[in-house]
This record gives sequence, structure tokens and C-alpha cells, in this order.
Amino acid sequence: MAIRMPRMVSVCSGLSKARCLVIASSPWCTVTVDGQARGTTPLSLKLKAGAHDVVLANPEYKIRRSLSVDIEANQTVRKSLDFAPE
Repeated sequence: MAIRMPRMVSVCSGLSKARCLVIASSPWCTVTVDGQARGTTPLSLKLKAGAHDVVLANPEYKIRRSLSVDIEANQTVRKSLDFAPE
């Protein structure tokens, strides 16, 4: 039985001077950016230029990871995280 990932709707495509964070994870996680809940992975977000604190969490799998991303003008930062047990 194959698991289907939800389609990601990109808010970044077609934007000039876009500052975007594109983030995916396996399994899915809720995403918080700078303390604000932003949705579940996969996710594409337009953010202000600068440093951002990102937290991914999935209570079912006891996942909670924090990372910092620095986004510059005209830049898309892509993160793909795999939390599957080995």
C-alpha cells in the first residue's frame, strides 16, 4: 500500500524577489516559524529576508526539531528532513 504525500501549493512561484522557505519532512510535521504556526509539511512559505527560527513537530512520532534558516532577497531555501527510524 503506497502512502500519498499531499500536494504542495507554492506561494513562491512567479514572485519576483521572492524570499521563500520550502520544507518537506517524512513523516509529516507541523511547522512553526518565529513562534507562529504555519501549517504542515510539505509547505512553501514566503518570508521576510533575514534569520528565522523553524520548529518541526509531530507528537505521534515524538519528533521535535529546531533549526535556523537565513533567507536573503531573491533566494529560496529548501529543506527536506527524514525522521524515519533506521
